[in-house]
Amino acid sequence: MASNNHKVHALEINADMIGALFTDRVGDRLRVFCFYLNGDTGQFDVPEEENRDSLHNLFAKLDMVGQCTSVILDKVVRGRIYVERDGNLFSYTLLATPSDVLPSINVEIYNLPWKTVWMSQEAQVLRLVGAGNSVHCYAICSPVNDVDAPALYRSSNAFVNPLSVPMKVSSPNHWVRQAVVASLLIVCLGLGWWLGYSYGHGAGAMRVSARGARLSQINVTAKVHMLANRNITGPYTMKDLGRMNEEGKIPADAMFRVEGSTEWLPLTEMPLNSAASITEVK
Repeated sequence: MASNNHKVHALEINADMIGALFTDRVGDRLRVFCFYLNGDTGQFDVPEEENRDSLHNLFAKLDMVGQCTSVILDKVVRGRIYVERDGNLFSYTLLATPSDVLPSINVEIYNLPWKTVWMSQEAQVLRLVGAGNSVHCYAICSPVNDVDAPALYRSSNAFVNPLSVPMKVSSPNHWVRQAVVASLLIVCLGLGWWLGYSYGHGAGAMRVSARGARLSQINVTAKVHMLANRNITGPYTMKDLGRMNEEGKIPADAMFRVEGSTEWLPLTEMPLNSAASITEVK
């Protein structure tokens, strides 16, 4: 029968896998909390005296200097916000957790349902629990001295006095408004097409009217020059043009200019029918 009595004699940690490390001395014990790059965590207590060298070696690998007892590497920091609460200033450092949806970084962050999972004199490790008790993310809450705050802001190039802008959430009425806008757009497009169509017909009517006015302005007794096949011939009378047209002697692309005018016009602009009704006086 296998024995259920087990004892761990040693624990080795790969410093390259650590994203944040926190330690705390309580009596002759050393409390350690690790946040790993993959979002996992681990915490344990060890005797301080016999583990001092191992602790200093781990500190050195994480570039921890002086009297520093904790470190948060930049590669796991999503953002940090400084919040005043009950007259005291705190920093909330959101740790990036792979494949998890993280909360927004704004002034309301301290109102989220955080659960304290580890605490020392310097920091409080918070865990935000999502649906089904799944771990949402971790954050580090630390007190900040008011005197040190301006220097912290400058050293981290933090944005000061930010204002959160709430995101607009679509509501059922939003889709109704979109449908109304789309309907109005269709109506406007239809109206624009109808106006354009009407304008086109109106413009055609105006062109017909202009043509009629032009025909009425041309004197049926005026002399006309014809441009056809790159040659200018004439002058011709309107009756001459009428006769030539009946005989098929006028090319389709021929242009005509009334004497005294500089405008060249097609045959359709010439008052041939009016000229044909004139009885020549012999």
